[in-house]
Amino acid sequence: MAKTKKELDPNRTPKVLTSSLHISTRLLSTEEVARILVVPVNTLYCWRYKGMGPKAYRVGKHLRYRIEDVAKWLEQMDQ
Repeated sequence: MAKTKKELDPNRTPKVLTSSLHISTRLLSTEEVARILVVPVNTLYCWRYKGMGPKAYRVGKHLRYRIEDVAKWLEQMDQ
């Protein structure tokens, strides 16, 4: 008979990684960065194509951004 969730060994149950990650290490989605910068998502894609926007990382088929890279890019835009 299969064990129910309550009967599973808690030491073998996978932990949720986001609870242990520091907020600054969380990767942001394109939609989140667009909301932060108050620009359309397509503008971010255009900036990436032209090499102008904040540094992005490809995670599978998705683009992700580090909050530190977005902040650094904003500081450079202010100069």
